[in-house]
Amino acid sequence: MFGAGRIAPLHGRTLVDAPGVAAVSITDVVPERAERVAAELGLEHEPSQEAALTAADAVVIVQDVLPGGTSVDLERRGFIYGLAAGLK
Repeated sequence: MFGAGRIAPLHGRTLVDAPGVAAVSITDVVPERAERVAAELGLEHEPSQEAALTAADAVVIVQDVLPGGTSVDLERRGFIYGLAAGLK
C-alpha cells in the first residue's frame, strides 16, 4: 500500500480483512508515517517505494491527491514490475 495519510488506516483495515490477502505492507514518502500506520494495524513496513514494488504481488496507492503525477508514476512503475495496480 503506497501512502500513509489520513485515509490509510481505513484502506489498510479493508485490505487486511479482504479474502485472499495474505499480507499487507505499507510505504510512504514520510517513513515515520508508514511505520506508525504499520504498527497500528499490524502491517509490514517497506522502507522505500522500490522495496515495496519488489516485494509486492499487487499495489494499492492510497492518496487523495499526489503532486506532480506521483500516483500515475507509481501505477506505471507497478505495471513495469508486473503488478496489478489500483488507485484509491
